[in-house]
Amino acid sequence: MDDIIFCMDNFSIHLTPLPRRYPHSFPLTGIGYMPHKKNWMRNVFSSVSFSFILKGEGNYLFRGREYPVKAPCVVTEWPSEFHEYGPYREWEEFYLMYAPELRPELERCGLANIDKPVWYIEDPAPCRQKIAEIAELREKVHEQGCADRIDRMGEALILETYLREKKLEIDHKAAAIRSVRALVEAHCEEEFDFDELALDQELSPSSFRREWNRRVGLPPSKYVTVLRIRKACRLLAETNLPVQEIAESLNFSDPLYFSRKFRQIMNCTATEYRLAHSHTMSISDAGG
Repeated sequence: MDDIIFCMDNFSIHLTPLPRRYPHSFPLTGIGYMPHKKNWMRNVFSSVSFSFILKGEGNYLFRGREYPVKAPCVVTEWPSEFHEYGPYREWEEFYLMYAPELRPELERCGLANIDKPVWYIEDPAPCRQKIAEIAELREKVHEQGCADRIDRMGEALILETYLREKKLEIDHKAAAIRSVRALVEAHCEEEFDFDELALDQELSPSSFRREWNRRVGLPPSKYVTVLRIRKACRLLAETNLPVQEIAESLNFSDPLYFSRKFRQIMNCTATEYRLAHSHTMSISDAGG
């Protein structure tokens, strides 16, 4: 069943205007699929949504709490609430969206619980099967009765995840590294006190650095430098900003230090990189 999912391209379908011949308690407003989602969500949602994370890992911050996202799992979004979540590199996601006024009924039926915004799935195969069946209907979405089928299949998919739920044993050290890494990747141009961040995660600085090096492969400070150089690559290729301005925006106060680090990591100068890659590199390439 994985092959069926992997061969699908991105799609998003708006279902609200489609007529229902057999109205259902939980009509969907939209469905979508992203096989390689890389961006983070940082906004207030206007719907009740269920995001099925089928592959990949990331982080989810909601109401002051942090939840590890480890596929296969389900992440929920709530209307009028701020959410911040996304993958460390990328993940595979299928989502269902419902109108905000359905929230009370979804909660009453046990299909949604704001105190349980993330849950994990023991066996994803049946869920993938249902997602593939829903996806097959997207080509017939305007046919009579198709929207009715999708509505019911969406509810069945949510129920399937609860029936196959598992308890995730959270490794505190791993969760701490994920949290700090997500912070660094989102704000690489800032300065970080990693000893202070370690203590915030209830780890000693030495334990944090040992665990970080084991999982990431580079010391924290070197990792930040690599992230900044990658971002510099993107700016060099996609903008006409002067090299010195790019360096300063990434917190390289010494242009010579920036030049030296850029050459060490990229094996060329910033100017040479711009000449070779200007207008040819995508944002995702720069971030990878």
